[in-house]
Amino acid sequence: MTTEGFNLEGLLRSMQGDVMGLIGFIIFILLVLWFARFLIGKTKGEIGMTDEQAVSAKRTVRTVAGAIIILGLGGFAWHAVSVTAANRIPRSDVNKAGVYDQMNNVAQTPR
Repeated sequence: MTTEGFNLEGLLRSMQGDVMGLIGFIIFILLVLWFARFLIGKTKGEIGMTDEQAVSAKRTVRTVAGAIIILGLGGFAWHAVSVTAANRIPRSDVNKAGVYDQMNNVAQTPR
C-alpha cells in the first residue's frame, strides 16, 4: 500500500490508539448524556421542575454533549492531519518497498 512516500497502513497503525481513545471518549459522553437525561426525568417532580423546564434541561444537556463530541472529533481530525503532515508514519526504504512489506518478507523467509 505504498504510493510515493505515503503509507496508508503506517498511518492507520500509528493512529490506532487515537481511534480507540476517540471511541472510548464518545461512549463515555453518550453514557453521561444518558445518565443526565435519566436523572432529569426521575427527579423533575422531586425538585419542583415543570415539564417545560425538564424538556429544556434535557435539550441543553443534549446540545452540550453534542458540542463536546464535535470538539472531540475536530481534535482527532486535527491530530490525524498533524500526524500525516509531520510524516511520523513509517517511511519507505531506499528501494521503495514498504516497511511492513519488508517485515512480512523477513517473517516468511525460512531460515
